[in-house]
Amino acid sequence: MERDRGALLQAMPADRAEQLLAIPASRSTPLLRRCTALATRARVDLLIVSRPAEVDELAGVLAELGSWEGAHLSDPDPTMLALAAAALQDLDERLGGPQEMALGGEIARALEVLHTAMARALDFPSE
Repeated sequence: MERDRGALLQAMPADRAEQLLAIPASRSTPLLRRCTALATRARVDLLIVSRPAEVDELAGVLAELGSWEGAHLSDPDPTMLALAAAALQDLDERLGGPQEMALGGEIARALEVLHTAMARALDFPSE
């Protein structure tokens, strides 16, 4: 399926493909808010162990965010980008043991997307 999508996108004009891939602020801002809130709550309340349902919600948010391309975010809210990245980075630094293995990869991918989007928003080259 992903291969078919890629072939279809390659066959159409570049500007049309960019329009189809764009993630509007109306979609990214609410997810970034949820990501920030969940990561902060997980960090403060140590929900990783005590509330697995909220960890599952955070994992779902991270999976969706990690599936995005930072360059495809269309006019993202810069404050929400920074807050989400800071909350995730703080959570990532505080995790240890099995929790780190459970969310570490998802957090790393989400941070990669957020850093790319922030660099693009500020016109800095991404790493």
